[in-house]
Amino acid sequence: MRGVDLSAEMVKVARRLNPDITFEQADMSALHQPDDSVAGIVLFYSIIHIEREDVTSALKEMNRVLYPGGRLLMAFHGGEDTVHRDEWYGQAVSIDFRFFRGDEMVDYLVAAGFDDIKVVQREPYEFEYPTHRCYVTAKETESVAQTVGATGV
Repeated sequence: MRGVDLSAEMVKVARRLNPDITFEQADMSALHQPDDSVAGIVLFYSIIHIEREDVTSALKEMNRVLYPGGRLLMAFHGGEDTVHRDEWYGQAVSIDFRFFRGDEMVDYLVAAGFDDIKVVQREPYEFEYPTHRCYVTAKETESVAQTVGATGV
């Protein structure tokens, strides 16, 4: 098991709280893993920090590192808005949260080479930000490297 976060501080916290798991600082758009080396990827509310025009390329990178038939599980806020925060929990920040429609994310996943895509949505709990929650599973399709090897091209 391995964890990845863009923030060095979050990696430090994760290492402290979970000493038996390997954590590294990395960008989900440029993973430090070889092709076809990961069985599954879980993205809980992290895709919301990616610009819409960059989502497909980030998903292609995840597809690259997944084993053939590997699985992706993600959760995100449903909708079309972008919410910006300058303050969070009393701290100055500058952060954007993008909400995605389920069908929009399906289009990104298909463009990135995923299939067997399933989307489940739920209403927010009363204490949550008032957006639908979307949960998506998808499967990596046969990798380009394997297709090339199989066809001899």
